[in-house]
Parts: sequence; structure tokens; C-alpha cells
Amino acid sequence: MESYQLNKHYKTQVIHINEINDNVIIIDDFLSSLAPVYHFASEVAYFQPPGSDGTLYPGKRDEMPAPYYRAFEQLMAELIDKGILVSGENTLYLHKCKLSIVTQKPNELSPLQRMPHIDSTDDKTFAAVHYLSGKEWGGTGIYKYLPANVIKVGSDNKEIIFENDQ
Repeated sequence: MESYQLNKHYKTQVIHINEINDNVIIIDDFLSSLAPVYHFASEVAYFQPPGSDGTLYPGKRDEMPAPYYRAFEQLMAELIDKGILVSGENTLYLHKCKLSIVTQKPNELSPLQRMPHIDSTDDKTFAAVHYLSGKEWGGTGIYKYLPANVIKVGSDNKEIIFENDQ
């Protein structure tokens, strides 16, 4: 079986969002093959029940194996070298890589689970999502939380999460 290898022909696109003066980086085909990910998901992963990891994620999850971390770390290093990912004075590290499968039905979601998703309100963190399917089954959207008219929830406005959670 193939191992987790960085695809040397991955493609990047940087989208600037003027309203928040921040970028979204889209990376297509970062792994040379998805076969090891599919193998892990179907043969190895020990999925925990929803909520057992202390998050609001509406499904089951397991941590990705160390070789996935290494491939992702290599990608981050290359993006820094190319000036696409800028760390400034901060040291970048991978906190966690989870394989996640949505299992809850929409009518089973709590109000906080129905809001647009954020991983952190810490302005020094960022999240990455690795979609394993084509655009018809996934993709990232940038949303505006209409009750508060905001795109980015950070340390200066994190209280809005709880103001309209009904």
C-alpha cells in the first residue's frame, strides 16, 4: 500500500477576504494518493462516539496516524518557504489531525452545532480541512454570521457565539 506522501504537483490558491483583511488558502491534491487515508478510515480507525472528544463535532472521529502529520508538516514548511503561509513571529505546529465523519442528522443538532463552524477564537490559530470527496460532497464556504453581521469570530468578539444560541 502507498504511504502518506506529499504530492509535488499540489496546487495552491490564495483568496483574500477584504472585509476581515485575511486570507483563505486552498490547496488541491496535497497528497500523492488518498489510498492510505481510505485504508485508515475503513480498516484501522477506531472511531469514538459523537461528543466523546469534548467537541461539538456532529459525528465520530479518530486521530490520523503519524505519517499523515509528517506529510502535512512538509506541506506547511513548503508553503512557508514559498511565502504562501506566513507565520510571522509565531512558531507553527500541528495541534491535531482528526478523521471525522458526520453521523448526526440535521434535526439532532444543537443550536451551537447549527451555527457556521469555527475551530478557535484565538487569533494565532488556523484550521485546515482535508476533503476526501469531490466538490459535490464537500468544500469550504466563508459565511457571515447574520445576527451579529460578522465573518470572523476572534478574541475581540467571541461573546457573539453565546448571544444568539437559541
